[in-house]
Amino acid sequence: MAKPLLVCKCVAWSAYSAATAEHHISTYNHRVSLQTRHTCLVTVQDVGLWHKLATMSAEQGYIRQAVYCWSKFLSKERDDFEARFTRAQLYGVLREGWKAKGQFQQLLGKEPGHPEVVKELARLYNEDGDPSTAIELLETQLRDHYDKLDLTHINMLADLYINLGHHDNAVKLVNRTEEVFCSQGDLPIDLQVRRGTCYLNMGDQASAVADLQQLLDHPVVEDEVSYLDLYLLVVEQACKAGLDKFAVAYMDKIRGMLESKLFVL
Repeated sequence: MAKPLLVCKCVAWSAYSAATAEHHISTYNHRVSLQTRHTCLVTVQDVGLWHKLATMSAEQGYIRQAVYCWSKFLSKERDDFEARFTRAQLYGVLREGWKAKGQFQQLLGKEPGHPEVVKELARLYNEDGDPSTAIELLETQLRDHYDKLDLTHINMLADLYINLGHHDNAVKLVNRTEEVFCSQGDLPIDLQVRRGTCYLNMGDQASAVADLQQLLDHPVVEDEVSYLDLYLLVVEQACKAGLDKFAVAYMDKIRGMLESKLFVL
């Protein structure tokens, strides 16, 4: 197996001290480190150097190298949760989903219900064409780890229900969220729109209008906030439900935004 290319001009610890390696890391720059032709394998005992190399490698886009460095770090710091989480994410970037899922499953075994691990796993399973497992993960979070639940989990689960045509489940989920999470305030617009599109598909146009009308009060793009994805969702779901005329108002808002050059696709 070829040794990984390390973007730091260092030498083996047997030839130079760890302090020398630390100096080269601290003076890291593009010209010396990224474009240099002279690279070598870092063999240092200071685990902190592997942490720094892993972080810098990922920042510069050397993902495979970053994974290698995190593995070296974890060979000494086996219980570092954040390092294992970061390495698992990098496996996903490398399109090695089987490794990423295995790593995240291990982390979930150590910390059941960890909110970010659940999100990563659900996303990976859905991307791999297994939305049922993604739904199971999120439903378990909702049922067994309510104290670690956030609105991102709710949005992800609602989207999975909608994509599979389980509109009734999505409506029940959003209604329950409104009762529990939003008892002192308004339901977030993204969940309100998702519920409205479900009503469209269920044939309840009156309820759909009640949920979706508010979106038309928002510009498609407002300062740095974009509602384009929600407008497109309404258009897509309305057309799926055979309600092309309902979609016209939302299409007109998108067209107006494009014509005014407020947003560049």
